[in-house]
Amino acid sequence: MRYPRSPIDGKLYGGDGAQGQLAVVEPATGDRVDFNVPGLPAGSPFGGAWFDAAGRLFLYQNSGAIYEIDVVTHQIVDIQTGPGSSRNDGAACVSPPKSLRR
Repeated sequence: MRYPRSPIDGKLYGGDGAQGQLAVVEPATGDRVDFNVPGLPAGSPFGGAWFDAAGRLFLYQNSGAIYEIDVVTHQIVDIQTGPGSSRNDGAACVSPPKSLRR
């Protein structure tokens, strides 16, 4: 999985599906810190991770669960259900080009 960069603090975030943890990487040093997130299950990989323009982090688990994670408190904010997928990738366009803005 790719680690998206937070528009708030510039760090890279992703889900460690094996451990059910939030992985945070400092891009300048490559140092990784893992945080336990209560309720984030282990054993199913996260195929996608993205931020929206407000800095909210979303993790898409291949089982179909979509978790919104508060990157300050390391808590689950919301859980949605989508289709399961063994081949997915998350992407976001936090600041779309002016030609695409409405």
